Amino acid sequence: MMKRIDPSNLMPSVSNEALDILILAQNMLNSVSKDAAKLLVFTDNRQEAAFQAAFINQRSKRFRLRDYLYAVLEEDRAYTSDELAGEIAERDLVAEEQRL
Repeated sequence: MMKRIDPSNLMPSVSNEALDILILAQNMLNSVSKDAAKLLVFTDNRQEAAFQAAFINQRSKRFRLRDYLYAVLEEDRAYTSDELAGEIAERDLVAEEQRL
């Protein structure tokens, strides 16, 4: 049985800049629940699609790791640089397992 898509969840937008698309995409994804967060991006050619995918993945990972860093530092505990890196890597691993 196919799941029906609620048209109110569709948010069309147009841009040809990877950074614009990243900002629009993250804004859209942040406005819906984690369970409903899916993104489909269309481009005119494969080269642009490959560039945008790599750019968005790299920037998203950077922002995600930055969020983990802020969360760890808010715990008000002293960390060595190795402990800090380990804590961030552990949080990223746990988040990756939850996404799968």
